[in-house]
Amino acid sequence: MRPKKRDVCVAGGETQILKKNIFLNTSGVFCYFFFQWLISILVVRIAGFREAGVYSLSFSFANIFLIIANFGVIRYQLSDIQRRYTDGVYFATRAVTCLAALLLGVLTLFFTGFTSYTVMCCAAMLCFKLLESITDVFFGALQRFDRFGAINLSYILKGVFPVAAFCVALYYKNLFFATVALSAAYALVVALFDIPAVIRDKNLVSSVALKDIPRVLFACFPLALITVVYPYMAFIARYTVNQLYSAEELGYYSSVTLLIAVMTTLGNSVWNVLIPHIAERYHGKEYGVLKKIIAKIIGIVMLAGAFLVLAGLALGEWALALVFGEKILPYCYLLRPTFIVSTIWTLASFFNASLTAFEKRIPPLVCNMAGVVVCTALVRPFVQAYGMIGACYCLIAGMGAQAVSLLICLSAALRPRRRFR
Repeated sequence: MRPKKRDVCVAGGETQILKKNIFLNTSGVFCYFFFQWLISILVVRIAGFREAGVYSLSFSFANIFLIIANFGVIRYQLSDIQRRYTDGVYFATRAVTCLAALLLGVLTLFFTGFTSYTVMCCAAMLCFKLLESITDVFFGALQRFDRFGAINLSYILKGVFPVAAFCVALYYKNLFFATVALSAAYALVVALFDIPAVIRDKNLVSSVALKDIPRVLFACFPLALITVVYPYMAFIARYTVNQLYSAEELGYYSSVTLLIAVMTTLGNSVWNVLIPHIAERYHGKEYGVLKKIIAKIIGIVMLAGAFLVLAGLALGEWALALVFGEKILPYCYLLRPTFIVSTIWTLASFFNASLTAFEKRIPPLVCNMAGVVVCTALVRPFVQAYGMIGACYCLIAGMGAQAVSLLICLSAALRPRRRFR
């Protein structure tokens, strides 16, 4: 039966709103993480590759505990289209997970074997990442009320001012003081912009039933384990390079492979907007529509990856030399595998986001853990056999295993007669 004209108009209006929200969210995220990426360049320019290596190690270390702090809460919050819990419950849950991450992170620092200066930098970066995490739930609350304009502006403010403070402190002091300044400027934006925004809409100012916190934690536990996977794989690759080479060599490796985070971060900003949309389609049993959406996104990501590989061949050396200086040129061979890792990682993150929207938790957890086993088993022998590019090879192998197995789970979930949990 042909759809009525009014239905077509409504569907078209919803599509336009979705595109606008994706643009606002993605542009804000791009701005924020562009400035975060800019830090890695400015560290090299202001303090050198050795300090860049310490920054990279502290960043990877903090990201492991950031994921523990996040605990998959934001995606569960976005997929909760039935409104099982209030935004206040999600915020309280995030506060509990951030405290747990802080305790675990500080305890772990005693067993890393890092120098005292590296430990200080890791602790400062951990505090910054936990500050990011505790305010992340604000965006979930604002997104429920379609306040993407406020989200966009918040990301921009948090991108510009903290990085400016970081650079000034790094120029006059060192990386530790620069990271402290980064946290202080970020907290100032939260106090002056984020908190007034959520209080005005009363999104988080709601009653919190303490009994709901363990329930949310239990529901999010598989998601938390999944989200630990990617920071762990990036960390183990960098940790192995640092162990077999040096902090300076790690600085070169990290400067090139940091591009992995750019594509995946932009992808995640889109997935977070799509999760409620995908969840509604899945609960409405619109499997045909979902298959078209998934096929379209796979195609877009693959084309973007192919374009990046070709662009890297044509302009990679020029671009890296322009950004990092000519000292980086001997390491340009890392660029192509970096783009391949980015493409596979982005696809796997989309598959994970879709399965979250489908309320599937255990099968994707198994798929992700399989990738971790592959990566951990291969990283040291690969780096010993192939050099630093071996770290990229082990990431390709691990993430490739994840992406393929996740796609199989996704296909199975879209077959009505073979639905599983």
